[in-house]
Amino acid sequence: MNFARMNRWITLGANIGVLVGIFFLAYELNLSRTAAIAEIYQGRAHARSEADLQKALSSPNFVATDIKFQSLLKTHNVKDAVSHLTEEERYLIRLWQSSLLIRFDNVAFQYSIGLIPDAYFKDTIRGIQRFMPIWDELGLTLPDTSREFIETAIAESKQQNQ
Repeated sequence: MNFARMNRWITLGANIGVLVGIFFLAYELNLSRTAAIAEIYQGRAHARSEADLQKALSSPNFVATDIKFQSLLKTHNVKDAVSHLTEEERYLIRLWQSSLLIRFDNVAFQYSIGLIPDAYFKDTIRGIQRFMPIWDELGLTLPDTSREFIETAIAESKQQNQ
């Protein structure tokens, strides 16, 4: 009788161990899946961002255009600053800003799945807030995948700063 009771306890312990192992395996599979998704998203964002950046930097006029635009932003509102650019200058600034937008979007995605610390993301949100008027004027928009998440983070940031 004692042996049968001990055997039941051992069987119960083994079954609990199997269940814990299955839960741990499911957790590890989810972590691996999240990491794979993050790597794919980052790779795609990096490729798109680099393509825009390389197009902008390949122009011999890019540095002068950026300096001109930064100077205009110091003395004009965004709309007026953009209107003072030639078509080519606007194209170069749009490429540069598109590269920034893609990088910010990637940071937001990485944060949304728990891979970026809060402090870094708060800095990112401040950067996004600074650049959004420029993006709007240049016709650049946040991707649908992160727009709502970023807009919510911006609204929360504004509430905390009040």
